[in-house]
Amino acid sequence: MKVIAIIKMIGFVGTVLTSIPLFVMYLSHREAKSVLVSHLHVWFGVVFIIFAITNMIIIKKSDKQK
Repeated sequence: MKVIAIIKMIGFVGTVLTSIPLFVMYLSHREAKSVLVSHLHVWFGVVFIIFAITNMIIIKKSDKQK
């Protein structure tokens, strides 16, 4: 359970950190210089969503057992 929370937090922080350069490029009407930032943003987002949903399912199952 602790590992899931850590991976979920890494995914969230990674998504936020990669959002900053993408947002700046969007506001300046320029295309991203590096495709790597876009790919990292997507993959961190996917990791966050998968582990957030997994965490919610585990918590719901443990609440039902109580």
